Amino acid sequence: MVTTQRNPLDVSEILLRVGYFLPLWKLSIQPPPPEPRLRPYEIRRTQLPQNKPPTYIYTFHPQDLRSCLQVSKHWHQVLLPFLWEIYTYPAMYNVPSTRINRIGHLIRTLRLQDDAFDPHFTGLEYVNQLRELDIPQQSWNQYEFENTFGMQIQKRLVRTNCDGLRALAWHGYGVAYHPAYFDLEDFMWLRHVRFLRLDNWFGGQGLLARVLDGVSGTVEILELYQIVDVLQGAFNMDDQADDAMSLWTAMTSDEPQEPRRLRRLVMPKVRTLKLTVEGSRNEGLVELAACCPNLQRLSFTPHRDADVVRLAKDIEECGLRSLQSLTIKNKENNLDGVQCATLLQSCMEASKEPISSTKTTNATGQARRGLEKINIKPSAFENEPRLISRIVLHADTLRSLKLTLCGEFEVMSENFLPQILYQCHHLEVFSVKVKRVQFDLFKALGSSSGPWACRRLRKFIFSAVELPIPALEKDEEEEDDEEVQGGVDALSLGRSWFRRMRNMTNRSTNRAIDVLAVVKSISSTQPAMGWYKHTSATTQLGVRSKAFETMLLRRAFRMLNSQDLKQLEVLVWNGVLYERSNVPAGIPPVKIRLGDLRP
Repeated sequence: MVTTQRNPLDVSEILLRVGYFLPLWKLSIQPPPPEPRLRPYEIRRTQLPQNKPPTYIYTFHPQDLRSCLQVSKHWHQVLLPFLWEIYTYPAMYNVPSTRINRIGHLIRTLRLQDDAFDPHFTGLEYVNQLRELDIPQQSWNQYEFENTFGMQIQKRLVRTNCDGLRALAWHGYGVAYHPAYFDLEDFMWLRHVRFLRLDNWFGGQGLLARVLDGVSGTVEILELYQIVDVLQGAFNMDDQADDAMSLWTAMTSDEPQEPRRLRRLVMPKVRTLKLTVEGSRNEGLVELAACCPNLQRLSFTPHRDADVVRLAKDIEECGLRSLQSLTIKNKENNLDGVQCATLLQSCMEASKEPISSTKTTNATGQARRGLEKINIKPSAFENEPRLISRIVLHADTLRSLKLTLCGEFEVMSENFLPQILYQCHHLEVFSVKVKRVQFDLFKALGSSSGPWACRRLRKFIFSAVELPIPALEKDEEEEDDEEVQGGVDALSLGRSWFRRMRNMTNRSTNRAIDVLAVVKSISSTQPAMGWYKHTSATTQLGVRSKAFETMLLRRAFRMLNSQDLKQLEVLVWNGVLYERSNVPAGIPPVKIRLGDLRP
């Protein structure tokens, strides 16, 4: 019996798996500019210009895959779809239109920019197998009075790929920067779209409700930005409004007509909803949250106080029992702590309805109710005890809490942070960003005040522009407190520096004082007190003088090390990322977002 050996790479299925690992994009990192330096006698209490984060640039680099295409005809046939799966402009601006005409059917993801197309580009006619389509804001040609990438071309592109689209992001642009009007025929055949983002559209006269009704059976992630003229009751649809015969009968008949029954819009598959209310004639857009009975994640940017009150009422009345994550952004800086507390209370009241047996239970076997993620940005701490009590209501389920106080002159009280850390047992991510702190942070959160309840904490984020000088600790009063082990000497400043610091706070002087000749700092290779500094993820340095910031950092390390936080892995202190060196094995890595590094 004669057997022939076959190369595994000749099998199309195996070659396809190999193609997934061939890099097509090359990442280059442009480092940020150097940090501003302070003179030795300068101790800044005000915020210095922030350093810009590193710039990440992706360039199209298909040399490796191109070499594989030249191996054989079989390899060329199998690997060619990988080369043209994603078309991104301007990263692929040098691809000629004639090539797009030949391989347009292989493109699955199309991401464009405002100047992506000109009248000479004709390749769009052959792009008919898309899965993802991103049409951003288009530039305006003031001489020809039309968009660079016209609305007719956009509509043709959407309608051509309506059968296969899974994700659609469409920024509408009408005449002279006005919002574009919906055309129901553009959305009526989108039967498989799961992600839908609409920006800058006119949603009045029931147009938005009809568009969403057409995709209500498939959309799972819905994002709406700058949708104008959506009045109250806009999602109560009249199915007979499109029936011309019914309208003619109602207008010409003398007999009294029965009142029409309005149908409420329902989007049962929406799990994630992001709403941004802008303008005074958009009060009806808030009602969309009540149309999603299975909503799990809600991100809301209100325009005024009434929007938050209406949202809280709808959540409580409709009983959104599946809601797990709540994000409230404060774009106009007009949201105070009272409104945030009311919204958190409504989320808890919504879960008082009967809960199925699949709901998560606590240690006592009772069903747990509450949010898992809270991200709020109040502009004022009015009635702070009420806000604290409403947050603690979700302590049984709360895993991530992010609080940003955007007020310019607001001050956080001494009892806020301890009540959160001592009562939220399941907290894993804790982020606080404030303008000013007037109490001894390390004394309030130190081990002397008791152990923290959040033993599962994995990421601790704290940012404050102004912090007071903490009181001297016992070991810092001693003269010979300069241990040299594991990099501790890098953060040990000595008693003389603290004395000079206290003297400088009582009097202003321009005399050059040698605060600290050389202050050693930790790095990504040399740990200090069990922590490494992640230099590539640093976005802000020099908020205060380096000596003062080093002293505060030493206190932060000591405060966290004194607690029994075995799973703590990441510390972000004033925009600088630090990673723990002794993380137990088996714990998955923590995801770091760019927003966590912004002070």
